[in-house]
Amino acid sequence: LSEQKISLDIFNEKIEKFAVKNIHTSRSENYLNKWINRPRNVKKFPPMSSALKIAYDNKDKNDMIAENFLAGFMIKGNDFLNQNSTALLSGPYASHAGHSITEENFEKALIIHTVRRLPKATWINDRDQFMQPTKKLSREFICDAVIWSLFSNSNNTAAISNVEYEGKIYQIQNNFYPFKVEEIIEWKCTDAEIREKIFLAQIRNEDRFAAKYLSEQKFSDEAKEILKAAKIIYKRYYENLNRLDKGKFKITTWDAGYYQIRMSLAEKNLSVEEIIMPMKNLSEKLLPQIYELGFLQDEVILL
Repeated sequence: LSEQKISLDIFNEKIEKFAVKNIHTSRSENYLNKWINRPRNVKKFPPMSSALKIAYDNKDKNDMIAENFLAGFMIKGNDFLNQNSTALLSGPYASHAGHSITEENFEKALIIHTVRRLPKATWINDRDQFMQPTKKLSREFICDAVIWSLFSNSNNTAAISNVEYEGKIYQIQNNFYPFKVEEIIEWKCTDAEIREKIFLAQIRNEDRFAAKYLSEQKFSDEAKEILKAAKIIYKRYYENLNRLDKGKFKITTWDAGYYQIRMSLAEKNLSVEEIIMPMKNLSEKLLPQIYELGFLQDEVILL
């Protein structure tokens, strides 16, 4: 199929023409979902349908992960129609519309996550395709996308202990925990069991992948503001652990996921508002770059 460009008029409810939409047909090999390496799955692991739910009875079951697995990437389709089917999980996404995130594809996975989740879906762009970048990505863009993904509401990673699946017991750790143990050990923690696990994690040198990755990067001012706000929220979480519903949110380990932290705090009306404006600022910075770099084509011209 040759590439084509089609222009269509857009009308409002009063049958008034207010814009023109350009539709570009592109070869599927240039789609964004073809940009990332999908490593071969080689071992069994509990499949997840949401942050905390194990998909025991899913018919389209995907319960395999790659070597050096960090997280599961739910990524369905390649258009805005499937935008909500884009998320990060701590196990393999329950159906086959997902794959493993490893150290090798970590940056590309989180870039794709950002590119698919950040732009707003509308009835006009519903079937627009996400494309591979046409320009070289700067380190600043890459690191900004990683930070945006780690602290977005579609980061559903979590840490869950003693998950029984098909006759075996699994420990699901949160490889996307963003702070080093040497830092959090200095924070106030009101749960004696979790506090003890933090000390053990320091002795065992159990820093998670994201914490080590972030410690090696240089960040933009916008990304630094998000990390600053996140630190306030994480400290608030540990300070209030004795008040939170740990059973409901399956909190048993020191490396709780961002989903567990923000949801357990919100249930007790404990604010996470510090991160709202920094995330908004980074979003406004990243959005035009998504178009400039070729991930999306600016196809609507307002009259």
